[in-house]
Amino acid sequence: MSTTEARTDLSGADEHIRRRVERWALVAGVTGCTANGLLLALWTVALPGNHSYDWTGPANDVVGAVSTVAMIPMAMGVSDLLRRPGRLPLLTGALIGGNCALACASVLLVAQVIPFEVQAVVAIPVILAQFAWLRSAGRWGRLTRRLPGRLGRVGEFAGTAALAAVPLVGFAALMPRGSTAQYVIGVPGAALGLAAFAVFPVWQIALSRAMGQPDRTRSREG
Repeated sequence: MSTTEARTDLSGADEHIRRRVERWALVAGVTGCTANGLLLALWTVALPGNHSYDWTGPANDVVGAVSTVAMIPMAMGVSDLLRRPGRLPLLTGALIGGNCALACASVLLVAQVIPFEVQAVVAIPVILAQFAWLRSAGRWGRLTRRLPGRLGRVGEFAGTAALAAVPLVGFAALMPRGSTAQYVIGVPGAALGLAAFAVFPVWQIALSRAMGQPDRTRSREG
């Protein structure tokens, strides 16, 4: 049985686009992972009562704003790399506008100009736009073979999981508090959302690495 090598189809992509995605995906991914770590510390250490870790809240907002801004040129580069298929340009535009608004809201929160509730109202639809973009980018990257197959599948799965988590958590919030139904619906929804939230910045780092190795072998079929 013969063996063939399937390689990432990046031959038509300009070198500067790959480099732009490589650079900004790394910045977005590293700062995103850092922001997630700070958020975990905030909820598990600071908010339960250890006020010596109160700094993790503002730090999360600042680092998260950097990640949010870095995601903009990354998303634009990915859209260019994939030749703007389907709804990806529309979702890229939504991500750009939403990320600008979220970065501003985060800075205003740290400066104590707006309360957390206002920042949360801005953040929720923006995060949905980000995961809708991730799902589309992963799908089209896989179908066009301009992203490694595994990277495309993970992006598509993470985006789908996050979007599926929203109605589950929403329905759970409407259930009687502490009821069995609330746990049955809410726990899987929260697990999907948290998993997708943790995967996204790691996916960005993997994307950066893939752009640095555009001709590497994706898979072997025999």
